[in-house]
Amino acid sequence: MPNLAHAETVVLEPASPWLMDYAEDSCALRRAFGAEGQEVVIELRQFQPGDGMMFTAYGEPLRTRMRPALFRFEPVGEEQSRENAQLLEVEGFGRGITLDISLHPVADGEAEAEPETVAVRETREAAMTGISISGILREETVFQTGSMAAPVGALRNCMDELLTHWGIDVEAHRSLQRQVEPKDYDGWVHTIVNTGFPRSMIRRGENAIVRVRLIVGTDGRAVSCHIPIAIGHPDFEEAACRTLMDHAKFDPALDANGDPIESYWVTSIAYRTS
Repeated sequence: MPNLAHAETVVLEPASPWLMDYAEDSCALRRAFGAEGQEVVIELRQFQPGDGMMFTAYGEPLRTRMRPALFRFEPVGEEQSRENAQLLEVEGFGRGITLDISLHPVADGEAEAEPETVAVRETREAAMTGISISGILREETVFQTGSMAAPVGALRNCMDELLTHWGIDVEAHRSLQRQVEPKDYDGWVHTIVNTGFPRSMIRRGENAIVRVRLIVGTDGRAVSCHIPIAIGHPDFEEAACRTLMDHAKFDPALDANGDPIESYWVTSIAYRTS
């Protein structure tokens, strides 16, 4: 049985070690929590280097509801509120949730400070020993992960290896003067909404969320498009890549010498009929 810290908090202990998923387009840490036969699995998946990742939890014991999600790396992380958290049904595992989170978020209302040193970040990650979720779950649930230092380090190593498979110069990307920056992003959104939404999906009232990765050349144009993950009909995947390949323009990444370098850009597109 889960340990009840108080009437509305469920605390789950690990039921397995962390497992690394070396996927073609992403890296993920996965671990089971809870009593035998009542496990809840959590996953932290990255689609590009950095602090951003997708958190997913699934298992029959979860009691979900349509509410914003409140996420926190305990006890040192900032609370993160996510209005766009999604409910899932995972075949063979039951209900679940998924949301985008950050390993080192900036507190609401605060300007982003100067970049922290690696040592400061690693110290904070070592002090992270749990993950709490509430709002979207009827009971606040705390996953007792233990120190996140080693798991996060393994995730970073996986992402470095993945970049080499994409043809990206990992060492050059450690000292970029500028990352890929989109031009006229608002114009893309207008195009996606008005001309890039599959008409057949509008008639059927279908929605989707599509995560897209573009390889961006030294001239600022998209060289290739990949869909690491999508929730919805496959027509949305084709539409997302077609629209971005036709209309997306960027300022290319610059290496340490200020020269353009081939790089990548990742985004998510939410298709909504209402």
